[in-house]
Amino acid sequence: MDSREGAKHYLLIKRGSPDASGRELSALRSAECLLGCGIWPLWEHTRNRKAIKAGDQVGVYLAGSSQVVATANVRAVEHWTTELRRRYPLMLDGTPHAVVMLSDVKMLDPPIDVRSRLDRLSFIKPGVAKWGVAFMGGTRATSAADFSALTVGDSAAARKRSSKIARAGLC
Repeated sequence: MDSREGAKHYLLIKRGSPDASGRELSALRSAECLLGCGIWPLWEHTRNRKAIKAGDQVGVYLAGSSQVVATANVRAVEHWTTELRRRYPLMLDGTPHAVVMLSDVKMLDPPIDVRSRLDRLSFIKPGVAKWGVAFMGGTRATSAADFSALTVGDSAAARKRSSKIARAGLC
């Protein structure tokens, strides 16, 4: 994904969650549900919830597997509405503070293994054993260089699957 002039970069962090009927989904499947709908909730205490703006770029990091699996552009940040609630594919455990509206969703194939790139990240000190704490809080702001290290494959190109995900009836 090319860096846009003036865009900021963030990772959206996802763990497994129950779907709307209560069935537990993996972090990947949960992320695919949200990406297929083009929405990502920001909760009251989510880090960077007031900083993310239209035009920014995001990557999706999966807690547990420590992989970045997708990129997208922020089309808008909106207030939570009844219409969004009806479209929301996962079980809610509260009311989101805001919702990031996503465009140009690209699944990374293969996903980026973050462990293999720790030495390229400016926010991870060399030799830190508990580096995963840097990926807590719902989001992570990154520099353009860190975002590139986490989203650009060494030899494989990203492929666009957003229409395939959306056709699966997730929204």
